[in-house]
Amino acid sequence: MRATRYISVVVGLCSFFVGCTNLSPSKSRASDVYAAIVRSFATQPEDKPPLKVFVEPRGEGSSISVDVQADLITAVEDVAEVRFIDARSEALEENEAGVLVVRDVGILLAFGPVPNDASDVVVEVDEYVNDTNLATHRFVMHRSGEEWVIDDTSVTYETITPDEQ
Repeated sequence: MRATRYISVVVGLCSFFVGCTNLSPSKSRASDVYAAIVRSFATQPEDKPPLKVFVEPRGEGSSISVDVQADLITAVEDVAEVRFIDARSEALEENEAGVLVVRDVGILLAFGPVPNDASDVVVEVDEYVNDTNLATHRFVMHRSGEEWVIDDTSVTYETITPDEQ
């Protein structure tokens, strides 16, 4: 009887810890913020396949940790198929007109860092529009319960040159 109770407690604790994230608070915050942003782009009808989203870090020398990547992929799998890339050539291909477009009718996003120390966050995300244009989205967000909510967005467009791709 005592062994059965001990096994039940161990199984219960294991189940509890499996359900909890093993991400640090800052990594969990980044994953949750990025998930809200991806969901804002994934607006296709439910009967359509998930949006293909190629992601890279924004800025020279920046990175997105592997555990944040894994958590984000799982968090949005119902609306988007996220793939992290090391080079833009993994996300882009030439169409019939010779113009570079995002593969699989997807989108290419470059995520800026998520600040750790504020209750409201501002995150900039670059979206590849075509081989000469980039849209920079500025998301102002706050936490509401367990979710991050987008309060405001703004977009600016800039012309890019081939060496910036």
